[in-house]
Amino acid sequence: MFFSKLWYDKSMNKYHTIKEYAMVRKTVAINDELFNTLKLNHLLEQYSSFSDLVSNALQLLLEKQKKDAYKKAMIEASQDKLYIEDIQEIQEDFKYADYESIK
Repeated sequence: MFFSKLWYDKSMNKYHTIKEYAMVRKTVAINDELFNTLKLNHLLEQYSSFSDLVSNALQLLLEKQKKDAYKKAMIEASQDKLYIEDIQEIQEDFKYADYESIK
């Protein structure tokens, strides 16, 4: 859940909206080698905080899992005879729709 907050930036002479998300505080322990690799590659500098980096990484992980699940569902659907028949029927029903605006 998020809420918006309005603030005025004097340097730009305009208002901005900030979306603020409810945060949960958790302690994270990571491998020293992984943390040192983050530092060596200057990845920590790209985020306002370590929490921001972790949140971003988790968001990317969730997006990847969602895409993978969708891809798996599409592969399963492509092997489903009823699904294929439905798609073919829909294509047949709308085959002239693309030409309706052409006159």
